[in-house]
Amino acid sequence: KSIPLPDPKTSTIEPQGMNGQIDLSTALTDGNMLYRTREIELAFVFVGFGELHKNDVDTFVFDVHGRTLDFQFSDDTEYYYSGLWNVTDREESKGYTIITCTITADPFRYAWDTTVMSKTVNGPSVIRLFNRRMWTVPTITASAAMTLHYQGESYSIREGKQINEDIILRDGANILTFEGIG
Repeated sequence: KSIPLPDPKTSTIEPQGMNGQIDLSTALTDGNMLYRTREIELAFVFVGFGELHKNDVDTFVFDVHGRTLDFQFSDDTEYYYSGLWNVTDREESKGYTIITCTITADPFRYAWDTTVMSKTVNGPSVIRLFNRRMWTVPTITASAAMTLHYQGESYSIREGKQINEDIILRDGANILTFEGIG
């Protein structure tokens, strides 16, 4: 397998009358670097002879070629990748077949398990959430109305489940302060 790092989506300009360049890569994303899809290459070796071997190889090719699939590796089972599979080569020899695939994959690997944190709020309560590289919007479920303070802003949280697109967990530590009871 070959899993390269995704390339950042960079954008620079070189204005006349000034030295160097201006990097606009994160100008529209509030500092969040975005990434391109990446090409993951995998080679599979099928060992065997005869019609059963041919059927196994054909089934694999038909199951993956031209499909967008989620997949994981045996040495990294907490995460998965997602991408469009393309069978790029099929090399047959006596006793084995090598199938080479190129996957146009999302830039990030994803966790199988959603992170869930529960906290009883009675007055001001601080929750510290650590987020990896990909920024995300949390789902908040409250048993009662309360107020959330995050990055200098205050948000009204109503009873029930909600998503507020203005609350973005960035990479690193995110400090959320809830006020209320619930």
